[in-house]
Amino acid sequence: MEDQCRATTAHPTKHLSCEDLIGHTTEERAVTILDGLLADATVVVTDIGRGGHDLELRFADGRREAVEVTEATSERMQGAQAAYRKWLPEAYFVAPRLSHDWHVYATVWARFDVLAAHVPPLLHQLEQFSLEKFFFNSDALRHPPVADLYRLGIEAGFRWNQKPIAKVVVSQPGDRTIWKEPAADPGQYLLDAIETEAAKPDNVEKLAASGCDRGHIFIWVDSGLYPPWKDLAVGRLPIRPPELPAAIDVVWVATCVPGDEVVVWSVDPPDPWQRCR
Repeated sequence: MEDQCRATTAHPTKHLSCEDLIGHTTEERAVTILDGLLADATVVVTDIGRGGHDLELRFADGRREAVEVTEATSERMQGAQAAYRKWLPEAYFVAPRLSHDWHVYATVWARFDVLAAHVPPLLHQLEQFSLEKFFFNSDALRHPPVADLYRLGIEAGFRWNQKPIAKVVVSQPGDRTIWKEPAADPGQYLLDAIETEAAKPDNVEKLAASGCDRGHIFIWVDSGLYPPWKDLAVGRLPIRPPELPAAIDVVWVATCVPGDEVVVWSVDPPDPWQRCR
């Protein structure tokens, strides 16, 4: 795997940004990334309605290595994001009763379908208290409207511009899962996510039945699955490999992080982790 990551310098490609991957399926992202990294292999899409492994790496010496592509994600977060897009396509709603614009922070369980009707009256009450910002943990007992906002899935907010016709800006739903990196075991959440995806029967069975020389799993880590994504964003490589089924030899993980950067790591146990981009 070390040689494969080094192939980036031997096989230069144009800069790859997160913007380049917008609208791509997970399989298309994998093809773009692997094609840009592997100088000595051709990336071929193989699963076209046949139910087999997704991709193959085909080498000049005749070797064939199967790649199964998957995404580590939170179904709950995906549902919340879909509801957010449906009910808040502009990310805000007008609230004529308010004297100020507000920005509020939504949780993954926010009731986006009723926020426009129920949030403004509660914020209006907070304005009567001259409250400029609120946090559920510190303000709910003193100000009952804060507790009511939390029941709607709003955990914090602040006001800014005074306007004759105000609006309430609602953040994308947030995952309140706490990320804490133990110094002795960096990347533990990412390793857990890899092992979860690698153990799924569908992924294992496709690679085991591929007839190829080796098996790879390519995992796109969705930012909604916060702790594993945070491991990649922080950038400290794990010091141990994941536990893998016999059918999987190589792991690739990739995601987008702030700064429009695509991060790609890989491991081919027992070799150490490699930072590929």
